[in-house]
Amino acid sequence: ASETSSSNTSFSHSPAADMPEEEDKEENRKEKIVSTLKSKLTPAATYILTKAKNMGPLPRYDDFRMPHTCNKGGVECVDPETTKIIRTIGKEMIKIIGKQIISGNMNLTTISFPIKCMRPVSILQTYAQVMAFNPLYMNKAAMLNDDPIERMKYVICANLGTYHLTTSFVKPLNPILGETCVMQYEDGTRIYAEQISHKPPITCVQVYGPGNNYTLAHNVRYVPTATLNSMEVKMYGGRTVTFSNGDTITFNLSNELYNNVFLGTLRNTCLG
Repeated sequence: ASETSSSNTSFSHSPAADMPEEEDKEENRKEKIVSTLKSKLTPAATYILTKAKNMGPLPRYDDFRMPHTCNKGGVECVDPETTKIIRTIGKEMIKIIGKQIISGNMNLTTISFPIKCMRPVSILQTYAQVMAFNPLYMNKAAMLNDDPIERMKYVICANLGTYHLTTSFVKPLNPILGETCVMQYEDGTRIYAEQISHKPPITCVQVYGPGNNYTLAHNVRYVPTATLNSMEVKMYGGRTVTFSNGDTITFNLSNELYNNVFLGTLRNTCLG
């Protein structure tokens, strides 16, 4: 896959999906998909798939912001204990990062971060949160074979909607080379993650929807860079979603910017 850190989205639609169909025919097709899956899945999975089928746009016309968001954008760190931990290790990190910046080396992947500013989960395990909305939004998208625009909306919602769940000011642990993690949601969605490179750190993830109604291929290489009071984590790679009718949606990953790392109020911003 080509590498880029900008946020672009491409969409390809198979000609077969452009054929006009009656609304009742499409509704029957959705019912058939749900009924087929119901016969193979647990009651919890059946409930989730039914919710996905009946889901529609929310009757909301104004902007909604989470309580801990910042008026300048992004999310502020409201936990004083987390701030204290980061400030404690700030001096030693300034020395290490400063030496690299002076030498012209802005690549921080070679720096060992203190364990005190890490949380006890592997990066691979965090994909349980990254894909948390897939059971609703991605299953809904899989039912929209004849509406590529709405399908793309649901895909983007599934992948950006978990930002408030995945935002953290403490770093997850780096997976060891060859580490794998297998996860499954109650609807039957399966996630397979593997660390295929240590330096540079590269993660690959493959997701299969229930009944293989969609597949998602994800790969990312993390490249952190720093200035005097901020750090940006660039995400090189992308995601490709393939649906059962041949439609594909490919998009890049957003970068993360951490402001006021050493002075001021810590803030994390998702860059489009």
